[in-house]
Amino acid sequence: MNLKIYEKIMLSNFSTFKIGGKARFLAIPEDINQIFEAVDFCKKRSLKPFFFGSGANILFPDKPEDDIFFISLKYFKDFEIENDKIILSSGFPLTLIPFLFSSLANIDNLFFLYLLPGTVGAATYINVRYDKYDFGPFISKIIYLDIDDLKIKEIDGSLAEFSYKYSIFQKKNWIILKVVFDINILSKNYEKTEQKDKYGKLKEFIMRKIILENQRISRKATEIESDIKKFYKIFGLKYIKKYLKRSFDFIDSETFSQMKKIEDYRLSKFHFSYPSCGSVFKNNYSFGVPTGALVDRLGLKGLKHNDAQIAPYHGNIIINTANAKAKDVLYLIEFVQEKIYKNFGFVPEPEIILFRR
Repeated sequence: MNLKIYEKIMLSNFSTFKIGGKARFLAIPEDINQIFEAVDFCKKRSLKPFFFGSGANILFPDKPEDDIFFISLKYFKDFEIENDKIILSSGFPLTLIPFLFSSLANIDNLFFLYLLPGTVGAATYINVRYDKYDFGPFISKIIYLDIDDLKIKEIDGSLAEFSYKYSIFQKKNWIILKVVFDINILSKNYEKTEQKDKYGKLKEFIMRKIILENQRISRKATEIESDIKKFYKIFGLKYIKKYLKRSFDFIDSETFSQMKKIEDYRLSKFHFSYPSCGSVFKNNYSFGVPTGALVDRLGLKGLKHNDAQIAPYHGNIIINTANAKAKDVLYLIEFVQEKIYKNFGFVPEPEIILFRR
């Protein structure tokens, strides 16, 4: 077996919340063969596989059950260019996509992914959203492993049932391996205000340089993706430029401005100051008011339970101020649900993955 199996390892090291107890088994496969090895290990020991990326949307348990095998795909981060397709493995960092697509394919309409912690596979699973933009509609095809019959299959993006914070993968026993983007479709659906016409005219040595830059920073990100502060210290605009010299130059002024607005907003809301998983609850669009605003109306911002706290600056974020436990975060989640139900008549649905047993 080429796959290294870690035993009794703290899940807090694999979470942007910095929360989670000792897992009996954990693995970080780097390729498809090692993913199959992980699944085989599960079957032989009657374990339940739990696949995840960089732990940016998960509240791991304080006492993980011994029958769960935690498998992070954050090392599985290759990318390929085939004809007019860009193919990203599930562990590829989400925040790198705007730079990669702009430099290789002159596609600038994925700017909203900038500074979103997490991986491509997890973002596809949840159909990640920023502001009014969803990730799913940009995806042409998803290649996945069907755990039930251990066969690699694919599904068109149009059939993946993408909707608000949802995809078909949330109800299937499928593991996302690779995500495919069609350059022609993305270009057709996007009218740029500032034309560059670089795709197809890149000299081969420049393309190689761009690929190497992205591979290098992608590998560097592997060890820090679960640390919010370190994440920004690599991917913030003033830092990333030294790693992506060529790629950075392909970002046009309008796209740079949009990314700068995202960065300024996140910094103003202290998104990189404390460990967290970002937004805790989905918004209830039928009610018409963001969940964070409802928390604010109820005067709950800043409420603490031990070292877990509803962020004083954002009602839909819970932060780990020191050594919070999963039970502390769950207490605040249930408290908010109770208060919103009592005052507004509905229970907000968590968008982060919770272990409740």
